[in-house]
Amino acid sequence: MTRLVMAVCVVLVAGLAHAGELATDSKYGITLRVPDGFRTFPEGMAQRRAIFSYARGEPGEPGFEVLGVTALGGTIGREAFDTRPIVQGLAAAMGLTVVSSAQRPLAWKGFELDAFTATLRKDDVTATIAGVQVPVRGEAVQIMIMRLGDKDVGDELQAVLAGFEAESNWLTNDERIGKLLVGGASLLACVIAYVVFRRRRRRTERGDRPARRGGSGQATSG
Repeated sequence: MTRLVMAVCVVLVAGLAHAGELATDSKYGITLRVPDGFRTFPEGMAQRRAIFSYARGEPGEPGFEVLGVTALGGTIGREAFDTRPIVQGLAAAMGLTVVSSAQRPLAWKGFELDAFTATLRKDDVTATIAGVQVPVRGEAVQIMIMRLGDKDVGDELQAVLAGFEAESNWLTNDERIGKLLVGGASLLACVIAYVVFRRRRRRTERGDRPARRGGSGQATSG
């Protein structure tokens, strides 16, 4: 059990806000509403990319949870993301076996994010985890929850996302459509203006030529 708690400290790292309040980090431009019952988890201050970390319950006891937010070191794209390597890597780092895992979509600011849930086990120790990478402008972050026991924490992670605020480098579908319409309208207006200009120019060129009346060998009456 001690090994598992230490592993949680390494994987999910710490911040310094009070539970139940808004935790803000100006460097990353993010704000997190700390869920009820969570307290600052200073024992997790181990990783250089730590932003926030909180715990709820008694360490080592069933139901003990750790919530962590870490920086990813870069931005992420909108392509489909396979989360299975993350689950396998976390399990290996903690010396646990993956009992089950699933990829599930979570909603954030109009986006559908690829998240994961998993159940891990070693001997009589069972833990559930859920994680998601969030496309924050400038640098993406990963939010994870880990809980001792077999209770799924996917819905809990969705609730955490509802209280997570940041600007994104992604565009929502409405924003993408809006920009497409604006760009398309501008291009169309440019094309129409060009066509009108060309037509007017051709008319002007035809109008500058003197009209020809009759043929060169036409006879006249005397």
